[in-house]
Amino acid sequence: MEPEAKEPASAHRWRRTSPVAVVFYVLKFARHMVTDGLPAVAPAVAVFATADGWMKTAGIGALSALALIGAVGAILSYLRFRFRFEGQQLLVRRGVIKREQLNVDFDRIQDVAIDEPFYARPFGLAMLKLDTAGSAGKEITLPGIPLANARAMRNEIISVATRQPMPETVDAEEPSDHLLTRSNADIARYGLTANGLLWVAIVFGAFVSAVDDDQWLGPAVNWLTSALNLDGVTSAIVRLGAPGAVLLVLLGLLVAGLLLSLFSILGALWKYADYRLSVDGNTYHRRSGLVSKQEQTLKRAKIQAAVWRQNVVAYWLSRINLQLRLVSAGEAANAQGMPIGQPVFLVPALTDDEAHDMSAEFLPELDTRSLQLSQINRRRYMSRNITLAWMPFIAAASFAAYFLNPLAAPAVFLAGLALATGCVYLRWKRYGYGTVNAYGCLREGFFGYKTTLFPLRKLQRADLRQSPSQRRAGLANLTVHLASHSITMPYMDLNEARRFADLALHQAESSEEGWF
Repeated sequence: MEPEAKEPASAHRWRRTSPVAVVFYVLKFARHMVTDGLPAVAPAVAVFATADGWMKTAGIGALSALALIGAVGAILSYLRFRFRFEGQQLLVRRGVIKREQLNVDFDRIQDVAIDEPFYARPFGLAMLKLDTAGSAGKEITLPGIPLANARAMRNEIISVATRQPMPETVDAEEPSDHLLTRSNADIARYGLTANGLLWVAIVFGAFVSAVDDDQWLGPAVNWLTSALNLDGVTSAIVRLGAPGAVLLVLLGLLVAGLLLSLFSILGALWKYADYRLSVDGNTYHRRSGLVSKQEQTLKRAKIQAAVWRQNVVAYWLSRINLQLRLVSAGEAANAQGMPIGQPVFLVPALTDDEAHDMSAEFLPELDTRSLQLSQINRRRYMSRNITLAWMPFIAAASFAAYFLNPLAAPAVFLAGLALATGCVYLRWKRYGYGTVNAYGCLREGFFGYKTTLFPLRKLQRADLRQSPSQRRAGLANLTVHLASHSITMPYMDLNEARRFADLALHQAESSEEGWF
């Protein structure tokens, strides 16, 4: 299929995307079926695997009907989709049953991305993805348009939003001012630290828990044991009795952990392989992808905060994942409560020095090396959390242990108290707050850190809340509301909390720059 001839991005006529966009709508339907219907997927697979006769036939019929619905819906979505440019606006008409028209001003677009899916690249086509301020879960995608046109549209949108001349070379993959490159080894390290590993584990657990051991999992294990010639090993483990069972469980957990890590690494490489970051004035461009290439564009003025994320694995690997948070209308979620549509520009697997340097690049004049953090009140934080959050569970466990063995109750109580003290102390140790130049910093975490750095002038609101006991102790909980998200710092000294809020208010009132 030949891509259509390149047209000016500002052509004033309703246009249709390429028929290749049907594949995009089919994959979108499949993704929604898997993510939104996750609780039903595993039981359905289990029932189908163990069914016979008419039940299996009915299952195949239902699956065929579902596939037909997805295909028809994808074709209708393609036929009913139109877009055009009118002045400095993008107009989109879409919807199969419920029609809607979206009018988006260029200066409201905060993030522009170009994806080149594997099924569209042979035809020279791409997807133009736009995020607008306050549009959580309402991302606009133009699927199946010529790559050259997508880049021309992106450059025109950026030139309007930044009030800079449109680049002459609109077909360039990225500007010449190179900023950062990540090797695939770095991306693999990011895959090990990504939170996506948790979701893979949840999906895997939901699937396994829904499968009947005797009718599906047992035969599969027996087949794997025979295929790998592990009968002798299995027999030896069985002869060991209880220690053998423990060993078998540990080996299973090890294998599952290795498989989940492998899936997470592959997912990271799929999206972020050959990562290249460049800058053109105040506009950043990210290009990456293993099979499907992605281009993401971000204007510096749209950055609301820079977040350093370092969990335990990232700490062991000496890496920090930097997220640039953009304007969000809230935490949109799917049917399972998983967050979606959260605008983030990722710079993965940075060393400590790179994290400092890149933060200063995205947030000018921010000197994170000289930042000194203060801690919250330890005595109040630990006593309240141990008493209110942990003690009911410790008491219940001790009470249950007493009926099993009265002598075990004190041991359970002391062990629970020690565990609670250690966990709450670790949590307290992670909290910190401070300011440097015209920037604020709030840090939190448990086993790892999440450090949020933001211009004080972009703070939308600061709330001080006090319980009766906090008022007597001169403490307060400070909640900082940014246009991207909110953060709460508990048990701060009241005077320090007021100073932080007043400084942010002064910066917002005295600054001539906008927050967006």
